[in-house]
Amino acid sequence: MRQISPKEFTAAFLAVVEEERSDIAVRWAGPRADYTRFMRTVVLTKVGERLGLKTYCSDYYTLDAIFYEDKDVEHFPADHTYAKYVAVALEHENVVTTSCTEMNKLQLFNAPLKVLITYAPGSDMENSLAKYAKIVRNADCFGDIATLRRQVVLFGDMSQNAQIWRSFVYEGEGFVPLTVA
Repeated sequence: MRQISPKEFTAAFLAVVEEERSDIAVRWAGPRADYTRFMRTVVLTKVGERLGLKTYCSDYYTLDAIFYEDKDVEHFPADHTYAKYVAVALEHENVVTTSCTEMNKLQLFNAPLKVLITYAPGSDMENSLAKYAKIVRNADCFGDIATLRRQVVLFGDMSQNAQIWRSFVYEGEGFVPLTVA
C-alpha cells in the first residue's frame, strides 16, 4: 500500500501549480466552474502522475478527487472505478467561508492523507485553520489523525494577480506551516 506524506503531496502540488501558473491565472479570472474543472482535470491529474498514483476527479462518494493505486476488478467491472483503498482523499473549495463543510466531510473518510484546497487572504487563513483544527480534533476518535490519517490544508491567495500557496499540516492540537525543501 502506497502512502503519500504531507510533504510529498505538497511538493507535487506546488510543482504542478508552478507549471500551470499562467493557465491558473487565466482560469481564476473566469467562471469558477471552469476554474474548478481545470483544477480537477488538469492540475490534480498531473499531481497524481507525479506521485505515481491514479486519480479519479469526478465525485467519488461525494469527494472531489481521490488518488489511488489499484482498482478492485475482482468484485467490480473493470471499466468502473472502485479503488482498493484511497491513498489521498481531496476536497477543493473555491470559497473559504464554506470550506468547513469540506473539512468535516474529509473526516468521514479513512485515508492515510486527506487534503483540503481552498482560497483565502492571510487574515482569513488563521481563523479558518482554528476552525479546521477544532473539526479535526472532534473527529479524532482514535487519536491517530496526527500520525496515521494525516490532514493537509493548502491555501491559495489569488489576490492582486499573485499566486501564493501556503501549506499546513495537522500536528496534534492544530495546524502548523508545512515547508517543502
